[in-house]
Amino acid sequence: MSRLKISTAAVIAALALTVAADIAPGSYGVNIHFMWEYQRVPKEFMMLKQGGINWVRSDFCWNYQEKSPGKWDFSRYDAAMGLAAKNKLNVLPILTYAPKWNSPAHKNIPAWLDYVRRNLKRYGSQINTWEIWNEHNYGMFWPKPNPDDYLSLLKPTSELIRSEAPGAKIILGGTSQIPMQYIEKLFKGGGGNYFDVMNVHPYNWYDAPEFELGIQIRNLRKLMEKYNISKDIWITETGWPTHQGGYAQEVFPTALAAAGINVSNFNMAVVNDNEYPILASSPGLIWQKIFPGAKEIRSITLGEIKKLDPKKCPVLVPCPSETFVSAYFKDLEDYIRKGGTVIFPRGIPLYSGLKKNADGSSSKTWIDKKYLGRLHIAYDAWWLDKSKQMPKYFKPEVAPEFTGKIKAKKLYGSNSILSDRMLKGNDKMITLIRPLNSKNGGLLAVYKFDSDLKGAVIAGSTNWIGSAAATEEMQARLLPRMIIIAMNAGVKKIFWYEFQAPEQRDDDQEHHFGICHNDLTPKPAWHAYTTLAKMRPVGSSIPELKISKNGVYIAHWIKPDNQHGWAVWVPGTIVEQSFLFTGKVTGIVDCIGNKLKVKVNENKLKIQVSNAITYIDGPKTLVLE
Repeated sequence: MSRLKISTAAVIAALALTVAADIAPGSYGVNIHFMWEYQRVPKEFMMLKQGGINWVRSDFCWNYQEKSPGKWDFSRYDAAMGLAAKNKLNVLPILTYAPKWNSPAHKNIPAWLDYVRRNLKRYGSQINTWEIWNEHNYGMFWPKPNPDDYLSLLKPTSELIRSEAPGAKIILGGTSQIPMQYIEKLFKGGGGNYFDVMNVHPYNWYDAPEFELGIQIRNLRKLMEKYNISKDIWITETGWPTHQGGYAQEVFPTALAAAGINVSNFNMAVVNDNEYPILASSPGLIWQKIFPGAKEIRSITLGEIKKLDPKKCPVLVPCPSETFVSAYFKDLEDYIRKGGTVIFPRGIPLYSGLKKNADGSSSKTWIDKKYLGRLHIAYDAWWLDKSKQMPKYFKPEVAPEFTGKIKAKKLYGSNSILSDRMLKGNDKMITLIRPLNSKNGGLLAVYKFDSDLKGAVIAGSTNWIGSAAATEEMQARLLPRMIIIAMNAGVKKIFWYEFQAPEQRDDDQEHHFGICHNDLTPKPAWHAYTTLAKMRPVGSSIPELKISKNGVYIAHWIKPDNQHGWAVWVPGTIVEQSFLFTGKVTGIVDCIGNKLKVKVNENKLKIQVSNAITYIDGPKTLVLE
């Protein structure tokens, strides 16, 4: 702690030096909590400087700075800002979180503006970007979210900053996900006049970033254009957690046993198709951990579903969520008809379909009424028939028959429930988790068929967000892919959430987003981030991205020294791929910076392309053979 006791005079001197040094802007950032991690900040900032990550985002919490009425304490922030100056790091502060005696902030504007003004005067010589609140559309951070209420805070805050720090940029408070309806209401209310940078937090814990991230960003841009808002887009939070345990490991073995499968000795297949980035082996679904008794777990393409023999491979996971490629539904139906058991891990099965776009990307279409009944499955929800008195949320409980068999640390509710009304013949629905105090409907159920269908479907209506984790290796693989895809879609800066993982609770995802452990020992994701920053340094061109017909992604950029950089990967299964190039290959490294020995013959090289990026330096052109 003593290393952080920096005098006010020293801080002021450091700030003056920072202004003179003209900190260069960059595209890479991380989230660090100054008030919690103050003892770690000196080492953290040193690591960032060495790693080529030059932006830091942190909460400048009102309720930490003014812990009791009228008593202000900026010591931890002063120390952190002095160290940021020393390491030539840019800081993005979040003005946020009112103390209880001034909550909610939007109804205590004079006190709020006093807090903002204090930070402007104290740090304005070093900071020229200010984010106004954090996830104001999310009840955890803004009770009863309402864009009009947020606007009533944003407008006077923006006016104050523009008056007292006219050169500063105002960053819209990052929204949880990309809530288009909420954002449009904010724009309709004139919100576009009161910020300089659009800001979102597109967490996609269960989906590969290739699935819809680029489309989501481009749709956001279209919405901004509709309201004549021509401003940069930043992502100030995104990431994948790596905590232990999870809902899937706790419930699916029991469900599979209820379907009649010997969970200690069976074969299963998961769809892992490079052409369609909707993978059953998606982040958060580590099937080897969920079913440790599986004898074989093999990846297949969608086209291979029709070849599956349920007697040899009785279990199939066709997709990680509600979305499936409808062109392959008949093959899926036939597999179940012949006795196969299919697991839909989360969300209403076959609620949406996937279509290929002209540029090789994919997007959703709605298909639930077309196919669901053919699998004898139905669901009920308040939006299907608003004349019915249905709850908008169903709290969960374990069904009596499975008390003691399901020992989940946390159950997850849903806004819909599974129904048995489409069953035929001797079909039956076995409910494992049901709505609280109700005998009707299921939140997790096994449809066991004995009609024209002979297999089973395991389905849950809940998305159980936050209950599953990526491995540390998968976190490292996702990080650069996500950043490159976002940059290609037009995002100017990205801040990973987060740098240090608190790791105080093994089963809590909030404690495991970090790309370094609690003691700052790097996870593989830290090496992946620094490798990206080295291979595509700050100042490089926006990555161009092409997707081949067989699902190979090729990204290209030009570095500040006019050298060419490339990244190649697939979202799923490893493929052997030959590339033709012009120019000279000067280096090839893997996702975490290890040099790869690849035989280069004249203008051709052949490599294994996986879901871990391979970086290729030097060639002026690079194409699939």
